Amino acid sequence: MKRRHTRHLRNLFLNRLFRKDPALHALLKKQTRSNTTPVSAPVWHDHLHRHFRMARTFEEPRLSAVDLAVPCSKNQPPPEVLFRRGEQSGWTPDPDEFENPDLSVLEGVVCCQSQNLSAGASSGFDAIPIPFTKHACLPVRCLGKFKQVNVLVPLMARLFRVLLSES
Repeated sequence: MKRRHTRHLRNLFLNRLFRKDPALHALLKKQTRSNTTPVSAPVWHDHLHRHFRMARTFEEPRLSAVDLAVPCSKNQPPPEVLFRRGEQSGWTPDPDEFENPDLSVLEGVVCCQSQNLSAGASSGFDAIPIPFTKHACLPVRCLGKFKQVNVLVPLMARLFRVLLSES
């Protein structure tokens, strides 16, 4: 019953299309929309800035001394007191030390991560398609065999190295 109805509607549509029925062709044309939006661009701009750049009315949580790992003994004051004393004297905790990895290590990490990228994922804010990044490979002869090598991996590894060293 359903197939018969579908065939009937299809045949009816094709007959009207073949006879060049103006009502049917009007339905097939893409509608041109010349209507302007009721909200002007400056109003949208102001609304979005008010919505997404709201002034913070709350105080941001500060790092507490409880959050820091401070070894304490029975004879020492609690970490909060030590941290307050340090703040009053101008002391701030040193940032964590980080040793920049070698370029070869970064290349290995970038290569592994680029192979794990999902080709169907969104490109993000940079608008570079993921398949372009993942499949930018050229055949390279290595030990008598051809191997696909991603040509963007060394460039991205150098970029990450600069970011790590300069930040």
